[in-house]
Amino acid sequence: MDLLVRRTHQGTLYGLMRTGGPGTVRLRTEGKRVVSLGVEPYAFVLDRGTGIGLVEAAGEVSIDGFFFCRVERGRAWVVSDEQADLKGAKVVRVLVTEPMKIQFARTIAAISVLEEGRSEPLARLIPGGSDPRVLEVDSEVARSVLRVEFK
Repeated sequence: MDLLVRRTHQGTLYGLMRTGGPGTVRLRTEGKRVVSLGVEPYAFVLDRGTGIGLVEAAGEVSIDGFFFCRVERGRAWVVSDEQADLKGAKVVRVLVTEPMKIQFARTIAAISVLEEGRSEPLARLIPGGSDPRVLEVDSEVARSVLRVEFK
């Protein structure tokens, strides 16, 4: 496993690159936060000082021992819209590498499909599946940034 650490104006960015097959890694940041996440073949974590503000990961993601989300197939970027920790963020933005399901720990209130250059979302959806914590991304929506609001 290779680790690259860079300070940015938003915090410390950790890049993890796996040389073998996919696996799970437990990362302890300089801010004493612990993030467990799937690395397939790489992953990223941003510790903003106020908490973990971004993850790009595969598989199950937990922050400080608490389940945050599970990415089924591929990798997903999940970024706090506020400067808050992902665990408590009311809104996150999600970008995925392929069609997938993401199960969050919290209930989803609404999902907006965003497009560059537009001030208004292309669509706003209310989860209607059997589990209101699951975001299902199809091949059409996989090309867009999604804004997920939690209850």
